[in-house]
Amino acid sequence: MDHTPIEIYDGILVKREDLFRPPPYPPLSKLRGVEAVVKREKKNGKTIFGALDTSVSMSGQGLAAVCREQGCKAIVCFPWYVGQTSLEPQQRICEELGAELVKIRAGRVGVMYHHAKIEVAKRGGIIFPMGMTLAETAAEVHKEAFHTLKKYKVRSIVLSVGTGTILAGVVMAVKELLVEKDQGPFDVWAISCGMDPDKQRRRMQKIGISPIAEGLNFHHLLDHYSYYDQATAPCPFNAHPNYDLKAWDWLLRNRDRLEGPILFWNIGGVNLA
Repeated sequence: MDHTPIEIYDGILVKREDLFRPPPYPPLSKLRGVEAVVKREKKNGKTIFGALDTSVSMSGQGLAAVCREQGCKAIVCFPWYVGQTSLEPQQRICEELGAELVKIRAGRVGVMYHHAKIEVAKRGGIIFPMGMTLAETAAEVHKEAFHTLKKYKVRSIVLSVGTGTILAGVVMAVKELLVEKDQGPFDVWAISCGMDPDKQRRRMQKIGISPIAEGLNFHHLLDHYSYYDQATAPCPFNAHPNYDLKAWDWLLRNRDRLEGPILFWNIGGVNLA
C-alpha cells in the first residue's frame, strides 16, 4: 500500500492526503472509499454509478476518474442555478473524463438529491449518498491514519470536516492507538468547513464511530466561515479554500492553544492543472 507523504512547515506536520491519486483524479482523499465501492460493485455486475455534487465540490470529478479507470460509467448530477450560463471547471473535467452530466434545478439539498436519485435510476445506475458519506472511506482512512500516527508521535491533530467521514477514520485510528496504550493522550481539533457540527457528529454515529474515549480530547468547532465562503490565509501547500484552508487558517490563528507536535490532516486541494 502506497502512503501519502508528510511534509513539515514551520514545525507543523502536514499529511498530504490531497496527493492520494495523481491527475486526472482531483486532489481528494475521500476517493479512497469511492474507489473501494466501485471495485466491489463492479465484481457484482454494477457498472453505472451516480452522484450529486455541489458547485464547489470535486466529488463528481473523482467519481468520473474512478469510473474511467475501472471501465464503468459515471453520472454526475449537479445544481444549475437561475441565470447560470456555464459549467464549473470541475464539471467540464467530468465531461472530459467521459461522465454524463445531469443538471438539477438548484434548491434544497434533500430535494436535489431526490431528483438526482431518480435520474440515476432511469439510467440503470446506483447513486452514492450525498457527500460520499461512506463507511468504506472511514475504513480506508483509518488504515492510513493508523500508519501515520504510529510513525509520527503527535499530540494534536487538526483537520477540516465536511461530511465527517474522514474525521471518523482519523478518530478510529486514534482510538486504536489508545487501546494499544502506544500513544496518547490526543487532542483532535475538528474544524467544520461551514456545515452544522451536530449533523457531522450524527453522520459519524451512523457509521458507528464515537469521538469519546479515555485519552481523546475531542474539540468540534464551527469557525466564522460559511460553507460557500473561501478562506484566503497564506498556505505553503495545496489546500482547498472551501474546506482545508479554513482549518489551516484556524490553526494559524490558534496555534498557541495547541500542544505539540501538531499534525494537520490535509484532506484535499484544488485542481492545479
